[in-house]
Amino acid sequence: MDWRRERFTLRAVAKHADGCNFIGLSLQEYKHKLDSLAKHCDLLGRKTGDVRKSWQGSAVIGRNDSEVKSRMQLSGQRGYGKNGDFKSHAIVGTPEQCTQRLGEYLDLGVDRFMLSFPEAATDLTGIRLFAEQVLPSFK
Repeated sequence: MDWRRERFTLRAVAKHADGCNFIGLSLQEYKHKLDSLAKHCDLLGRKTGDVRKSWQGSAVIGRNDSEVKSRMQLSGQRGYGKNGDFKSHAIVGTPEQCTQRLGEYLDLGVDRFMLSFPEAATDLTGIRLFAEQVLPSFK
């Protein structure tokens, strides 16, 4: 998104929206968007905290590094990560790594996550692992 669209879109969010959703942004990109949103909110006299913020993207989880690598390769075959930098634009890793990554987004101000699991149409193992070993960290 070029700076003009970002400027107009985030200004509209700051002025009118109850929430905003950013899709597949890296931590650095997400922080940039939130900084821009905060500037627009300040200019309009609105609290940034009044706008719910969500992150939407893919999650690839495995019990160990080998399983993560295998699931990453499968995700690549299905067309995920076309930009060549899938890992920085997704929640990827072991349960501990995924928990840490989600925490980093929470620290930036994310209120909600909308996650897709690329293999979920044929294999629920990743979703189950995420539910059992990652979600309890955020209750």
